[in-house]
Amino acid sequence: NIDKLNLKNFLIKIVDNKSYKKNVYIKENVFKFIEFYFLKLIKLNKNDKKFFFLYENFIKKTFNLKKYNLDDESFFIELKTKVLNG
Repeated sequence: NIDKLNLKNFLIKIVDNKSYKKNVYIKENVFKFIEFYFLKLIKLNKNDKKFFFLYENFIKKTFNLKKYNLDDESFFIELKTKVLNG
């Protein structure tokens, strides 16, 4: 049900179902969704620099993933454990 789905739950479903490998639309836009989620966290927690450093770290990893065509499985596992608290 899309009415009850927030960005965090949406990202968790993407990672759990490995939709980033199966669905073309999600494959092309998953990193944008992740960036939106980080920006939301930063906005909600303006005084907490932890989210900014996490955002910076994951943006660098995203860049390297795309540039060197690395395996994205470990990236999404790290995202889920460190950011999505899953």
